[in-house]
Amino acid sequence: MAQPRGLMHLMTFTLFCPNQHSFGEWRYPQTTPKGFEWSKPAVWQHMARELERGKFDAMFFADHLAAFNAYKGDWQPTLENAVMAPVHDPLVLLPMLAAVTDRLGLCGTLSTTYYHPYMAVRKMATLDHLTGGRFGWNIVTSFGLNEARAFGIPLRPHDERYVAADEYMELMTKLWASWEPDAVLHDREAGRYIDTDKIHPVEHEGTYYNCSGIAFAEPSPQGRPVLFQAGQSPAGRDFCAKWAEACFAILATAGQMREFTDDMRSRTERAGRPGDAVKCMFGIQPVVGRTESEAREKQQAVYDLMGMDAAMAAISGQTGIDFSKFDPDASVHDVPLPPGLQGVFETLRRYAGETSQDMTVAQAVQRYAESNMMLPVVGSPRQVADELIALWEESSGAGFLMTPLYYPGIFTDFVDLVVPLLQKAKVFRHDYTGTMLRDHLAQTELGG
Repeated sequence: MAQPRGLMHLMTFTLFCPNQHSFGEWRYPQTTPKGFEWSKPAVWQHMARELERGKFDAMFFADHLAAFNAYKGDWQPTLENAVMAPVHDPLVLLPMLAAVTDRLGLCGTLSTTYYHPYMAVRKMATLDHLTGGRFGWNIVTSFGLNEARAFGIPLRPHDERYVAADEYMELMTKLWASWEPDAVLHDREAGRYIDTDKIHPVEHEGTYYNCSGIAFAEPSPQGRPVLFQAGQSPAGRDFCAKWAEACFAILATAGQMREFTDDMRSRTERAGRPGDAVKCMFGIQPVVGRTESEAREKQQAVYDLMGMDAAMAAISGQTGIDFSKFDPDASVHDVPLPPGLQGVFETLRRYAGETSQDMTVAQAVQRYAESNMMLPVVGSPRQVADELIALWEESSGAGFLMTPLYYPGIFTDFVDLVVPLLQKAKVFRHDYTGTMLRDHLAQTELGG
């Protein structure tokens, strides 16, 4: 086992919707219990305060822009089962969370396909101002055919999306640089608000984007948001290595995580940046109880509330493949799936500790939707803390993005029961040493 290094980083991974990443979650009594509604700010503000009490780096919101309808060609299974539907705009929620916290980072998702760079720079600068320098941007290119149809825009081929996104980031960089950091004078006596010598208009004529002007927002506390990216394809990893400060991957074992970390380090160096410039973080679904049996009972209670239609709608929507066409009792090796999805099923078999002969299509789909591929970490506080420390050390990654089995109580349990053990092991901060999100990701001392 590798020696501990630096500090473990922890964020949550949520959506602004009834379900998170376990599709029976909304039916579980402890999910948004009495007094909370998922569509109102109170439950999210409560979680933000709890996460800041636990010294988490950030609250990270994924996003989804249209309802899935790949399963049976119908929206009904998605909508009836609240499978990532409806999803409200998390960027609007973030200032409400900033108002009840002082240090917690607040990250949102914005698609390079559906937001022009000029508008994106203004929106994100506004959020960084309103949060006091705590905003992070999850860069996505959007792959869903349902989203493309909703916007009336043709879906670009996979690798072309990253070519376009590369130009997007070039224009974003120009717009961020169009104001020098000290351009704002606010000199009442002289009557000069802005030093126009420190403003540099952008003239960009590209293949995908044109822009003539300057960013229409003052430089924000961080200058630009902290940049996250989650592409796992070769094109996605290269894009991440060039632009991102942190990346997010969903993998089954510490060995796979270590391979990913090593690969990203190599790609980042080839992109002309230091190998450690991109912090690699991995998806988990922690479930903690006073005992292992209590934790597993919680886990199973939520899993039992998810019907097969919900599971099928989830995997069909996220892969674009209609799973109603396959025999649910067939072996996953006997259905015509693309190589990438066979790799997903191999990951699921590793989660379940099953051999390739044991898993049917129905079993694989069920396991996929139980945690949306996030690695379950289940047990007593000591078991969960020990497993996280082992994964963190062996993966050589920066830390984890945690999706809830139910919310908000799962995070309170983690903060009360697991965080003190991580702090005692000297792998997690006692306090923040900075005020901005970029400070948290750079922190290497325990603080406090």
